[in-house]
Amino acid sequence: MLRLPVKGCATLLGAGLLACQVACAPAASKEASEPSPTDLAKQAVANPLPPEKAQEMLHEAGENWLYGNGLGETAFAVGTIVVFPLAAIYWVGNAALSATGHDTVGVHTVLPEESRAQWNGFYDQVSGAPGRVSAAVAGREFITREQAKDRLMKYMPTVTPTVNSSEVPSTP
Repeated sequence: MLRLPVKGCATLLGAGLLACQVACAPAASKEASEPSPTDLAKQAVANPLPPEKAQEMLHEAGENWLYGNGLGETAFAVGTIVVFPLAAIYWVGNAALSATGHDTVGVHTVLPEESRAQWNGFYDQVSGAPGRVSAAVAGREFITREQAKDRLMKYMPTVTPTVNSSEVPSTP
């Protein structure tokens, strides 16, 4: 009889779940008008920002994180990993999915549209609490996700979204 330690079984189970998430996750279902993260990265490498603009963008990103949802999301991720170390597999898997242009996997992906909007609103309220506190202490305004995106998009080059080869109609 094969005897695996509990820790080994849990790691194997986590790795298997991660593999299933990556293999079964649908490709990014973003609208064609919105460029994927990989398109933005390719364009940024091809046309780097001047050092002054890069410094401004990093300053904006830091403020978005500190006075927006980023601080709370980071605290939530670190907290779940401290309490349940195997959660790191989930967070790393979602980071990999996001970096490759796929939709992340989470509660929001399995809920119907109406429930998804409620869940996202609840999650934004909870993850935004630390950012609201830090903004209030600093005498700043809380930065919503939409505001954060708008603040950073001014530094992004104009990118034409790529079309998936599976979306291109074939000619007979």
